[in-house]
Amino acid sequence: MANLYELTATSVTSGLVIALGEAFPGVMRYRETAPVQLLAYPHFFVNQLTLDIQPERRNHWMVSYFVTIRYHVAADPSSVNLLQQQLDDISIRLLSDLEYITWNGMPVELKNRRTEKVDGNLFFFCNVNVLATKPIGPEPLQESLETNISRG
Repeated sequence: MANLYELTATSVTSGLVIALGEAFPGVMRYRETAPVQLLAYPHFFVNQLTLDIQPERRNHWMVSYFVTIRYHVAADPSSVNLLQQQLDDISIRLLSDLEYITWNGMPVELKNRRTEKVDGNLFFFCNVNVLATKPIGPEPLQESLETNISRG
């Protein structure tokens, strides 16, 4: 189980980047911070969009990352032959190969997986949910209360 304060978007997206590399060897993978002028085609962009944390039970939290992966086949998608077929093939492979990622040595299921084609690019959306604990310190000691009653 993960420590709530050790979870980072980078650690979760790294798991996705590794899984993409295994499913699509030879296709470049970038995080959203990659310089656009240095991109090789085809490639994937991995980007964490939102983060949600919900309490599950005492000291346990469900941390949900909403992630998008964009697949770019070329700088100018209109120049690609059979573009829609290529995007459909990649979509099927993403949906079938990215059911789980490995994070901290444990399998994590990707939830709500879906794809969309927009302007010649493919978008893959999913939620990565990780159960985490929040470290707590020792229980505070109870203070004792002494009263002195004196008669005067």
